[in-house]
Amino acid sequence: MKVVTHGKAGDLHVPDYRVPSSPLVLLPQTDWWKLFIDRKYHKEAAPYLLFDREKSKGFHAVMMRVFRTHLGPDSSLGTRLDFDFYERLYHEVSDEVGGIAHRGRSGTNAPVGATHFPMEYTPTPLALTELFAEGVGIYNLQTGERREPLHEIAVYYPTGMMAGRLSVAYRMEDVPALANAIFDRFYLELVLAGGNPLNELRAIVKAVRSLHVHHFFRDANGRLNTMVVLNKWLMESGFPPAILSDPAIFGGAFSINDLVKKVVKAMHRILRLMQAEQLFRKFGE
Repeated sequence: MKVVTHGKAGDLHVPDYRVPSSPLVLLPQTDWWKLFIDRKYHKEAAPYLLFDREKSKGFHAVMMRVFRTHLGPDSSLGTRLDFDFYERLYHEVSDEVGGIAHRGRSGTNAPVGATHFPMEYTPTPLALTELFAEGVGIYNLQTGERREPLHEIAVYYPTGMMAGRLSVAYRMEDVPALANAIFDRFYLELVLAGGNPLNELRAIVKAVRSLHVHHFFRDANGRLNTMVVLNKWLMESGFPPAILSDPAIFGGAFSINDLVKKVVKAMHRILRLMQAEQLFRKFGE
């Protein structure tokens, strides 16, 4: 497993450090919830059941099962993602969880209309440039200014008082091809990274951001993309999984380089947990 440290100058350094192929073997399963509950909620009472208590009854049990099946020591870790696998994962993280009003694929022709969601952070100029290159149009309702990419897959609407909203611009039947294009590009960029950890991380965060901005499903995109897919790709590339402070960072507001820095910090959180667990196993009994 690669360990990445973020230096003051913004460089990334990778020491020679290895652990088993699924780093989750170093954590007791009682700590796995920290990978699918936002870090900002970790000080709540019984935080592992936070979402169950609110609107998502069954969330903890479902996510534990998905982590055992796809990310744990005896899992399918290493299986290449395509849309069929991705859609199965979506159903696994959502079908038995309460609080989901509208399920299934997104699209402008979906029964309840085009999927749209708020951006919780104001996008940086670089992030908007990167998103435009990936097919996100920008329509300022206040000024009337509109930037349309050649093949528009989503539209960003700045709203002034808030960061704005993203709305999908594709049809439901286009979802498999659009998703597979993201997966194919990701695996190609991973090969082109040539084992360079910084370029591997860039490929990972770029693909996760793209999946999240596309919002291929009506709901549960956050748990699917930022909790399952992100950690799957990190561990398959030799990195530790990540404890994110806020999964909304993948909603399109941050550039690829900004996301790399945030994910590096998130990986260090799990490394500290793993080191503490190893010390407990050695000296705590």
